[in-house]
Amino acid sequence: MADIQKIAERIFAHVENGDLPSGYAVAMGALIEIYAHDEQVHAWVLAALPAAVDKLLACMVRHGPLLNDHWIHAYLRQSEEESAVDASLGEPIGL
Repeated sequence: MADIQKIAERIFAHVENGDLPSGYAVAMGALIEIYAHDEQVHAWVLAALPAAVDKLLACMVRHGPLLNDHWIHAYLRQSEEESAVDASLGEPIGL
């Protein structure tokens, strides 16, 4: 499952190398801040695949919520609902 420290190191390295826009560093910093203080976000990150955390970061950059806890919680609820629907269909996710 996701290791936020490894994800952060990778994101910051890509931003530093110019492979990702600086918004990713800002989003990663915001996620680390929320992760440290919010048990639900902390649990979700620990249970999520790294690709799911990458998708969350991309959505944060695209939609710009950053330190908006309400947006993050809505995103997590939607993500969990979509996973439940995919699981109930018995179909592989993302294939």
